Amino acid sequence: MKTNKRLGSLMTLAAAGALMFPAGMASAAPHGSTALTCTGGDIASGTYSSITVAGACAVPAGATVMVTGNLNVLSGAMLDADSAPSTITVGHNVVGYPGSSIGLGCTAAHGGCTSGGPDGNGPYAGQQSSITIMGNASFDHVFNAALDGITVNGNVSSVGGGAGVDFLDSFRSRSRTTPSTATSP
Repeated sequence: MKTNKRLGSLMTLAAAGALMFPAGMASAAPHGSTALTCTGGDIASGTYSSITVAGACAVPAGATVMVTGNLNVLSGAMLDADSAPSTITVGHNVVGYPGSSIGLGCTAAHGGCTSGGPDGNGPYAGQQSSITIMGNASFDHVFNAALDGITVNGNVSSVGGGAGVDFLDSFRSRSRTTPSTATSP
């Protein structure tokens, strides 16, 4: 009898908890999305709560990748999302850590999307990526950062490192009229 009373009390508490904390409230990620850590290879189409790049990773042609949280490229890792056309949306921030290499976006204007060389005759000639970062793009002493034809709704910052500093200087001069939304050419 005591066991039934305890079980009944637990069931009542569980039901009350379910009413107070509806399903889905504990997670900001959509149903079915998980965090991904890429240690090498292709990042498949899908929805992820976050992506951490810890090796040499690429987004293949035609992929559609939705990240509801952050996209982080760790020290020494490489993200190649500028060799083939893809669609990527990052719900929060893109962060490049010291020594990382990041390529986001490809357009025919810059010889990208050719995957066979900068001659404009590769298999993706004339195609373009669609990449949107809803938050900020921050690069801390990255080895290389190439942003080509992407949209950043927040701020772009680069501290030290490789090519990212040169890009940022020219980027700033073109984006003064729209400080809250910047699109690289």
